[in-house]
Amino acid sequence: MALLSRRVRPEDWKPVGVKSLEANALRVVRSAKNRSVIAGPGAGKTELLAQRAAYLLQTDTAPAPRRILAISFKRDAASNLAVRVRQRCHRNHAGRFDSMTFDAFAKGSSTASVRRCLNAGGRGPTTTSPPTMSAITVTSCMRMSACRRHRSAPKPAFMR
Repeated sequence: MALLSRRVRPEDWKPVGVKSLEANALRVVRSAKNRSVIAGPGAGKTELLAQRAAYLLQTDTAPAPRRILAISFKRDAASNLAVRVRQRCHRNHAGRFDSMTFDAFAKGSSTASVRRCLNAGGRGPTTTSPPTMSAITVTSCMRMSACRRHRSAPKPAFMR
């Protein structure tokens, strides 16, 4: 399967790596709005996210700066999604896709802040903020409060 390095018109885009997507999945992939996907294990959430990323990258419809950041709880989920996107997109497109865990993202953000401070000559944080990214969030536990593993863990501020 040859992966196209050129931009594809949104109406001409076809799912990559699968014969087809069901109608609801295709509607989510091509949607211009944010969507919430709630499904059980093995239902195809990761494939849907990989197709959505491929669509946004190949049609150049990802918002500026035309990058996508996928954040997962687990390393294997982050790497699995990254591999799927690389299989479906030309390296020029896949290079604009980042997939990491919450911990790696937080560590990278704090490291970047320290670097910006040092680059400013130690005068403190600069007034320029890093570019925004489109975000796709992958979760292994759709409802953390219902998951045995996370029941005792403190809820993040955005879930309180």
